[in-house]
Amino acid sequence: MTKPNRKPDRRVRRTRRQLQTALRELIQDKPYNKITKVDVVQQADISRATFYLHYETVDELLIQLLASIGDEVAEYLEKSNQDYVSLQKLTRLLFDGIVSDRVLYRELKGTIVLSAVMNQLVQEMIPIIKNTLSHTTETNIDDLVAYQIAGALSASVLWWIDHNFSPSASKMTTLTLDQLSQILPNNN
Repeated sequence: MTKPNRKPDRRVRRTRRQLQTALRELIQDKPYNKITKVDVVQQADISRATFYLHYETVDELLIQLLASIGDEVAEYLEKSNQDYVSLQKLTRLLFDGIVSDRVLYRELKGTIVLSAVMNQLVQEMIPIIKNTLSHTTETNIDDLVAYQIAGALSASVLWWIDHNFSPSASKMTTLTLDQLSQILPNNN
């Protein structure tokens, strides 16, 4: 996963985007557990060697595809010329990203792959949350608080998936932020 403040080379991003797009397209045609590396490289029109430069398995590709909130936040920050993203915007980006891949998340419900995606998502969100809260509160945010907030966001996503993406992403953002306000430091 990329860090919010560092983007990989343009060619690397393009190749990863090709692979991710190929996987998304394949998922529309067949169950995820039936998709192979060969399917992905053929769909993306790249070599197997190129696939292995970026990923070892299709699961790893999927995990990056679904847990790319760090990339989305980095892109948002770059476009808006900001140093941090608000917790509200981060939460909305998260729910919008999840709902855009809801077919896949539905298929992965209850699997080890979804657990890995959620774990990766938490790890990506911790530095983003620390950065966000250091700009919006007067309290120094430690790793534990950031981890708790990232974990709460992840739990909200899992609950939402279990409830078939109801209520809407907008409503989930509001509900989640209301819950988070109870554990956030003052001056948020």
